[in-house]
Amino acid sequence: MTTRALQLALAGKNIGRVFVDGARWKLDLQRDYVDSTPRPVLGQAFEDLDLRVARDFREAIPFFVNMLPENGSLLSRWLSHHHQLGEADFFGRLAFVGLDLPGALTITSVDHEGALADGRPVAPRGAPIASGPLDIRMSLAGMQPKLSVDLSADHKVVVPASGLNGRWILKLASNRYPDLPRVEHAMMSLARSVGFEVPETRLATREALSAIPGSMFEGMQSEVYLCRRFDREDEARIHQEDLAQALSVMPLNKYTEGQKHDLVYVAKKLKAILGPEKVVTFFERLIFDVAIGNADAHLKNWSLLYRVPHQPELAPCYDLVPTILWLPQQVPALDWPGKPVTARIDFAALEKVLQQCKLARPDVIARLRELAVRIDAAWGATGRSLGLSTAMHATIDAHLRGVPLMKQLLNG
Repeated sequence: MTTRALQLALAGKNIGRVFVDGARWKLDLQRDYVDSTPRPVLGQAFEDLDLRVARDFREAIPFFVNMLPENGSLLSRWLSHHHQLGEADFFGRLAFVGLDLPGALTITSVDHEGALADGRPVAPRGAPIASGPLDIRMSLAGMQPKLSVDLSADHKVVVPASGLNGRWILKLASNRYPDLPRVEHAMMSLARSVGFEVPETRLATREALSAIPGSMFEGMQSEVYLCRRFDREDEARIHQEDLAQALSVMPLNKYTEGQKHDLVYVAKKLKAILGPEKVVTFFERLIFDVAIGNADAHLKNWSLLYRVPHQPELAPCYDLVPTILWLPQQVPALDWPGKPVTARIDFAALEKVLQQCKLARPDVIARLRELAVRIDAAWGATGRSLGLSTAMHATIDAHLRGVPLMKQLLNG
């Protein structure tokens, strides 16, 4: 079988190549990148490896596979149907969408003589979209249908020309989960009022989506959700990786990787990456998820951001959805001690995790109690003005005021 190669560029600078030979992959990074000080981080999964020599992998490298649209998603089906790129063709898919991946990494295919094989022209921003089938060459993770888009001066949604940065994420929602765009927008607004770092979000209707093929709306709601990308800033790309990438978990295993979904394991890894002070933000976000009834905070719904290329930080909030509205008995995607459903998580479970992470300090507990007060106050002040239906507001309110963790944090 012929070995194929992908050229890697981080923030516009070539850093090495990935070679694919059947199921076997090899990562070969350039010495000038490896020896640079401080070295921009490609991915946490590679930080403990000796990168001065090429590294062989027996199968596809999870870091790169996690950059592709998830199997079964709208973008994945688009690649299969319109471009005959099968779900197992990781090489072909990375080469096809590699100019508009999450973060600051770009990937380009290399021919057998070592030259870049992809000569696609990059149109200037704002160039009109060609007629005919939409040339989607972007990648966003997640099963919910989504696209990387821009907003025009009159707030119309525009799909950037191939290879350009969309600066917003457009999320469609099926009728299976009524009012999901409005609910997600509301929870992001609530998180912002509590004090979390949250990207700008908006709601729009189909009338603003003339550039999107009508076929994508089959079975979808008329209202859509827009979230500004935190890995794009004007024309610049900011590197990021989700926790599935950082922990080397394949996308199909984001719920089923055993130890790597244990909350203590994840928290310890984040503590080692971020440091004991910054990791407290992770626990604050966990408490917010419990308070609103979000059981779907899996590994791909947490990301590391590299505003400083060699210094990771927890990325802003995203995908904050109170799953109790549709799946009230769902167990959290990250396993709390005892694996309780979200509505039964209590302070003892939180304290146990903090103790195992050596973070059960009075100052940390006080900070988390103060957060619970802010969540309660923000919900009380804004909950009825977030655009939720009466029934949805009542469900979230009953959960927030009844979940043991919130009651015990508030009552001290």
